[in-house]
This record gives sequence, C-alpha cells and structure tokens, in this order.
Amino acid sequence: MIVIQLSGGLGNQMFQYAAGYAITKKQNSHLKVDSSNFKIKTTNKNFTLRDFELNIFEIEFDTVNPLLWKLYRKLSSLISNLKFFPETYLVRVYSEKSPEFDDFFLSISDNAYLSGYFQSEKYFKKYRQELLKLFKFKYALTGDNTEIIKSIKKHNSVSIHIRRGDYVSNKEIHSVHGSLTIKYYMKAIKLIREKLDNPHFYFFSDDIKWVEQNFNLDSQMIIAHNTGSESYRDMQLMSCCKHNIIANSSFSWWGAWLNENSEKIVISPLKWFKDPVRNSLTMDLIPVGWIRLSDV
Repeated sequence: MIVIQLSGGLGNQMFQYAAGYAITKKQNSHLKVDSSNFKIKTTNKNFTLRDFELNIFEIEFDTVNPLLWKLYRKLSSLISNLKFFPETYLVRVYSEKSPEFDDFFLSISDNAYLSGYFQSEKYFKKYRQELLKLFKFKYALTGDNTEIIKSIKKHNSVSIHIRRGDYVSNKEIHSVHGSLTIKYYMKAIKLIREKLDNPHFYFFSDDIKWVEQNFNLDSQMIIAHNTGSESYRDMQLMSCCKHNIIANSSFSWWGAWLNENSEKIVISPLKWFKDPVRNSLTMDLIPVGWIRLSDV
C-alpha cells in the first residue's frame, strides 16, 4: 500500500496524486490518500485554507483513517529495529527534501507514506497517457464557458494565466512566490505573436480588474472568469487551448500539461519563487520543450 499526503490547492493535489499513482503502478500496489490536512481549522491570516478538490475528476479515491494511520506509523517506527519482525509490514515515511527531482523516489518500495509536493513530471511522466485519462474533467462546461470553448477550438488559442490573489495580498505567501510583472506577460505575448499566425489570447485570472487595467484588450483578447467552486473550470478551459502562457502557479502548470496539442508552445516564468536560491532548485519543474522567460 502507498499512502500520499494531500495538501495545498488543486494543482498541488494533482502533483501529489500523480506521483503517488506512479509509485503505485511501479510497485503493483494500492494507492490511498490522506486528506486530513483539509480538516485543519485556523485563524492564521497567513494560512490559506484549502479543500479536497480532486473529486472534479473521474477518479475513485480510497482514503485512510488519519488516526489509525498515525498509530500504525508510530508502531512501525517503534518495532523497526526488531530483527524478527517481517520488514514487509513496516511503513516507511518519505518526506520531500527539496523542490528538485529526487532519483531516490523511484526506488521507494511498497508500504510507504509520501509527503511533499513532487512538482516535476519526472516523477510520473512514464504514465502520462494514464494520467490524462484520470485527470479528465467529470462535468461538461456550461453557461458562458460553452461559448468560450467554441471560440477556443475555432481560433489559434493561447491561454494566459495571471495569478494574483494571495500572491499579492498575503505577506507570507508573497514572500515565497511574489507576483509576476507585466513585463513577463508582454514578452510572452510578443514571442507568441512572432511564432504563431493570428493568435487569440484567453485571459484567466483571480484579478480581472488588474487585467483590464494593464492590457489593451482587443477583439483577439478574451477574458474568462470562473470563481468559487467553479474556479477549476479555468484549468479545464486552459487545457483546451492550443498554446499556453502560465504563471508561477501549479494551477496553470497543469492547464498546460493537460493540453494534448502535440505542437503546443508553452511559456513559463523563469522566476517561480521569489528567493533566488530556492528558485534555482526549480529546473526539474518545467518540462523539456517549455520556454522560460524572465519577468524583468
């Protein structure tokens, strides 16, 4: 049995599930998820409360009882030094140490508890086709989204994701990620226009007012905006675009990764984290073939 701890927003949960799925397939084992993090309640203003969001996909989930699992892990730790106890019954805990891809992950054996973000397709690229099926959106698009998807399919569509929200308003989160400058997006748009004929841009953002104030929107620039429990629709629409300009966000990373256009152009920011040292550890985050641009 492999247990993966889920945390963070939709994009992070997808990274975690994909990594757990890959190890499960490699070990011919069974995957369970620990979703206990989503039951945490806090008044800390610097902590963004998240919900379990993977139920938007056609995936059947087997969850663990967090209390029983915690007890199992403690017992396993206590008896790990007893030579007469069969090793196959012991649970091993793997905690991610760095944003860099860790080769050791691929050698993890069965009966393991995985904790981390695992933000690299190297953890699960081998199973891309299976994951594309698992990460199929359960519900069809409705309302205004039906007109947007028609336009996306009709034109040489390019998604642009602009993540602001807590990246701007939350001091602690801003100190980790920062927010991308307008220069990054203008450079990306310029590059796309040099590479594609008649591109149409589709903006996805949690700060539409900022988009309207900072871009000279024309007939080839369309704003899509899904909020609340429907926010995932933005990822769904981004994945249908032929090309993608992503933010320093796992949400739009997955929008681009789910894009099945074999000739897609994906532009990503060189700066994923605000701290230069931490950012230098993100070389495995961006898939080969994606273009990285600076925001200065």
